[in-house]
Amino acid sequence: GASYQGDFVSGAHSTSGVATVDSNGTTLTLTNFKTDSGPDVNIYLASSLSTIKSDHIDLGDSKGRNGTYTYDVPAQTDFDTYKYVVVWCVDFDVNFGYAVLQKQ
Repeated sequence: GASYQGDFVSGAHSTSGVATVDSNGTTLTLTNFKTDSGPDVNIYLASSLSTIKSDHIDLGDSKGRNGTYTYDVPAQTDFDTYKYVVVWCVDFDVNFGYAVLQKQ
């Protein structure tokens, strides 16, 4: 399978780093990831930036805001559809920042 990668860009908060999905499509790695702290920040995979709240795959709580972190991804996830890796503040429905995954 193809691997996917994208660079983070800032949304409502300064966000940077690189998102990479391994060739098995089961692990998302955030490398040199940096974002602001906030209440209940999760990592989502979304199909569109306009429908994040209603259409996403929740990878769970953000594991940190400065470093390299890995997240398990559900098997058979379609990264051509769910290509946005979003740093989502659940409490306030705010997109802190996102990366667009592209086939490598």
